[in-house]
Amino acid sequence: MIKNRYHIAGLIACLVLAILPGNGRCAEPGDSLSVVDTSRIAASDSAAVDTSSAEMEKGHWVGFPIAFYTPETGFGAGLALGYIFPRLGDRHPSSIMGISFYTENKQTVFALAPELYLEGGFHGVMEVGYQKFPDSYWGIGPDTEDEDQEKYTPEVIQTRLIGEFEIYPSLRIGGHFRYNREVMLETEKGGVLEKGIIPGSTGGTTAGAGIIATYDSRDNRFSSGRGWYLAFWHSTYGRGLISDYSYTSMSFDIRKFFPVLDTHVFAARFYSRYTTGTVPFQDMPAIGGPSAMRGYQAGRYRDKYAAYAQAEYRFPFVWVTWLAVFGSVGNVSRDPGNYSFDSIKYTGGGGIRFRLNKEGFSIRLDYAVTGEGGSNFYFSANEAF
Repeated sequence: MIKNRYHIAGLIACLVLAILPGNGRCAEPGDSLSVVDTSRIAASDSAAVDTSSAEMEKGHWVGFPIAFYTPETGFGAGLALGYIFPRLGDRHPSSIMGISFYTENKQTVFALAPELYLEGGFHGVMEVGYQKFPDSYWGIGPDTEDEDQEKYTPEVIQTRLIGEFEIYPSLRIGGHFRYNREVMLETEKGGVLEKGIIPGSTGGTTAGAGIIATYDSRDNRFSSGRGWYLAFWHSTYGRGLISDYSYTSMSFDIRKFFPVLDTHVFAARFYSRYTTGTVPFQDMPAIGGPSAMRGYQAGRYRDKYAAYAQAEYRFPFVWVTWLAVFGSVGNVSRDPGNYSFDSIKYTGGGGIRFRLNKEGFSIRLDYAVTGEGGSNFYFSANEAF
């Protein structure tokens, strides 16, 4: 029997989940939380926090519906089902989650995600999934126009493996492997992708491996109030790993959370990613989406280099309601030396959060506008970063 006795607030908070930039998969592990990431963390964390120690010693099943809205997907809904294993000592409980959802834009995702915590400080994650995900492409570079948009539909089988060790409190070092097999089912007639000259426009296999280093002193993974999050990822993709494309990727993610006036929070984030070699367009660094420069559609601007900064001020309003105002600036370019501040992109907006338990699970409603006059609405779970 499925056990849903972890706090009702945790269950409700899991009803809304954020979708990643692009076609719903993480272009580079560490960019942001995927649907699978969010579901897995939400289930295991809420179970760990709100379930009695006796139940945690036995392990138990969890299940909850998924619902969300982003401009890339429209409304989406689905189901997550999983098992939380007995806790080992003071380690976080291991889990295995299965997630499935379908969206208004006819996007389908199935994923299985085991997560392992062992005594001695080892943490491992595996994700195996399938998706058919109609998406949009505007071209490459910082000067593409809205009218350049063209539709395409890929079918993707993907695997991601992450293994890391805690070598010091809050500091983890490890490695990762990623495999994607993509078939391009449909491209827009007369569009540039139909010509097959853009890397990735005919599909293919992408496989790469690399290293990870993460320092995480945040007080809460869902609604951080203080602390640092620093992450470095380096990946190499090549024919030695049965990849059709050879390239490298390096990313930095720096976040800082400042408590203000006891209950207010100022949050800041800087993110950059640089790729070299023959990079498929789907895997190019990009800006836009529910966590990276809200207001722009995910992947609206992409190139071999992307960097953006964003800040957010969060404060309590009435009862469990919090308000937030945010802004961001960023751009893409061929490489860091060609990064242009003359064509910088910027966004701003505000939103409301409904915090549903003491651990910070929340429902997020955001509205953002861009410097180019566009705007978008987001309905998802927890903070953008």
